Amino acid sequence: MNESFNEAVASCSVILGSLYLQDPRKDDVRKAIVSLGEALDREEWPFGGERELRDASKLIGEGAAVPIEDLGDEYKRLFVGPGHFEAPAWGSVYLDPDEVVFGNSNLELCQWMRRSGIEIRESEGGREPADHIGKMLVLLGWLAENKPHLVAEYLSDHLMPWAPRYLELLGEASPGTLYCGLAKLTAATLDGVTSELGVSASEKRLYR
Repeated sequence: MNESFNEAVASCSVILGSLYLQDPRKDDVRKAIVSLGEALDREEWPFGGERELRDASKLIGEGAAVPIEDLGDEYKRLFVGPGHFEAPAWGSVYLDPDEVVFGNSNLELCQWMRRSGIEIRESEGGREPADHIGKMLVLLGWLAENKPHLVAEYLSDHLMPWAPRYLELLGEASPGTLYCGLAKLTAATLDGVTSELGVSASEKRLYR
């Protein structure tokens, strides 16, 4: 990967990941959503096809304009609970036969991180499992910037086996909202990155 590509992956992944991890009622998150919508309007997002980016831009722009409490309620419904999650945000729910949080695939991810010399931190995303979609996107950004030689393996073995299915379910669970737009933009971004790298997802059974 060249330096400009690494920088693009790093910045886009961190922006996306942080929006899955943080309540939109926080001032800085709200500002980030508005800035993302403006960047899409200016066609400054480096990954994704024209149609996908146009659809995502429309949803994100409209989502940024809804009352903040409504947006916060939607975030809580999709990511915090209580109650049933239509689109669980943790990889092991999709990859583990028991569909549990902190399942075997999360353990495998943590082991891979340790072998690769990557510190597991709780500062971004609190006590969420390492395989939360937001934390995994932030990690993708960190890898692109600090250990780019690991990006292809990380995408193939740990993120892409389940992320497309999750993003599909997230879009279905939040039609017409900011988070539907976020799902579309994330899917387009990951497709663009993997296509550029020639990476395919490892074949793993999905249980959801």
